[in-house]
Amino acid sequence: GRACTTFTAPTDPGDATVTATSNGYSDTATIEIRTPVANQITLAASPVNLGNGSTSSLTATVLDERGNPVAGKQVRIGVDGDGQQGTVNGAEVVQGTTNAAGKLVVTFTKVNKAVGVVKVRAELLKPVENGDDVAHSATLTLNLFATRFQYLPVIQK
Repeated sequence: GRACTTFTAPTDPGDATVTATSNGYSDTATIEIRTPVANQITLAASPVNLGNGSTSSLTATVLDERGNPVAGKQVRIGVDGDGQQGTVNGAEVVQGTTNAAGKLVVTFTKVNKAVGVVKVRAELLKPVENGDDVAHSATLTLNLFATRFQYLPVIQK
């Protein structure tokens, strides 16, 4: 015969023993519960087009090999340009820990009159003996424009 059941894994790593018994027969299996390995980082912005005084919410998400979020990972988010076009939480680079949903959310604030594009980079950090190494990274581009538009007349001959 065949029997089906649902196993709910504990949150802590270790071994779990599952025993099935039926009609005097019994069998045991050991299941290894592992800590998820973070192997991907994504970066999203809302909005991506910014006028003067605008802000954008930047969300870095750390995922494991199955696409599940991973909490408690160190992430660094930074902007190109030495803060001349904008800052992240008031600085050029910030670092934080992912929440239970595997996310670190920061705010990019555009400098008034900055125009063009600015690249933002999120880095998943892995601790090493003398600091941190970048395990994975993701980038995106924010579009910066002035909120005042000047329209020129069209002259036809």
